[in-house]
Amino acid sequence: MAKSSNESGLRLHVFLARLGLGSRREIEALIEAHKVQVNGRRATLGQKIQPEVDRVRLKGKEVYVPRSPRKSTVLAFHKPRGVLSTKSDPERRTMIMDFLPRSFRSLYPVGRLDLNSEGLILLTNDGELALRLTHPRYEVAKIYEVKIRGNLTDKKIKHLERGVLVENEKYKPAEILSVHDVTKFGVKKYAVVIKVFEGKNHHVRKLFEALACHVIRLKRISMGSINLKGVPRGEYRVVSDSKIRKLREELGLQEEASSQHAG
Repeated sequence: MAKSSNESGLRLHVFLARLGLGSRREIEALIEAHKVQVNGRRATLGQKIQPEVDRVRLKGKEVYVPRSPRKSTVLAFHKPRGVLSTKSDPERRTMIMDFLPRSFRSLYPVGRLDLNSEGLILLTNDGELALRLTHPRYEVAKIYEVKIRGNLTDKKIKHLERGVLVENEKYKPAEILSVHDVTKFGVKKYAVVIKVFEGKNHHVRKLFEALACHVIRLKRISMGSINLKGVPRGEYRVVSDSKIRKLREELGLQEEASSQHAG
């Protein structure tokens, strides 16, 4: 196994946070406590890895293998509000893993939804698939149903479609798929369906906050070609092999998809 490069690649704590194994600060603390290894060696704070070649262990357990010989498993889980997206929590709050049978608890979540959001979380044992779903380079489309409070003018919608400046950072253009005025009285309220192509922390909430619109409810309904249709809150669907193949192909993993599902 090739050694990881400290000159290029992805920062280890960012990568593990994207896999839902804790917040960036929690992962940094684990690295400092010598609980993380890369290719059998103790990880260091600030270390970068090459996900294409490096193997990562956390607390003695292998959490990332670049090309696993195992068959890819993907679950589409409907996270309720008030449930954490992570696999562990020092405060012992309710997590998505609490809803899964023991046979699926070795899977890790792909991306995150904040505590007050609900909707689609994918869980998988496919490391490369997880990486490509979360890495900004691959611009995986994610669709959200959002209820907002505040006046969403045509001008603000155009801002979203051109790209909004958030905290001195330009967010990529979003697609507004539908807008409905749901005001009953008082302050204006809208139901919006929005498609984004990045996965920044609190991404959709920050987009609307930058336009003086407050998100009341947020629900993710799709990631790539996988959607939440037919999955009640707190339950999951096992994604079929054909849909996993399709998703891997969308993300440029055709060769691996063919070899893993041959026969």
